[in-house]
Amino acid sequence: MSEFHSMRLNPKCAHCGEPATRFRNQTNLCTIHYRIKQMKEDARIDGKTEPSRELLERLLMQTVLALRARNAKDQWQKKDNGCAS
Repeated sequence: MSEFHSMRLNPKCAHCGEPATRFRNQTNLCTIHYRIKQMKEDARIDGKTEPSRELLERLLMQTVLALRARNAKDQWQKKDNGCAS
């Protein structure tokens, strides 16, 4: 199997290499990086200062590690109604 076909069957996040769950603007993203992109877009649309991806990664990873330590389920992606899924 070619590398191209392997990438299509097992897409990886463009930022961290984790398995991709979303395809956004021709970019594969994992759940966390998809949520970071949503947060940045929400800030821009609301006229707020857009935080850097690095800042959001740092803040979210602290939360993710704490949730995983408690075996809690990660809920990162917004549904169409704006609530986390």
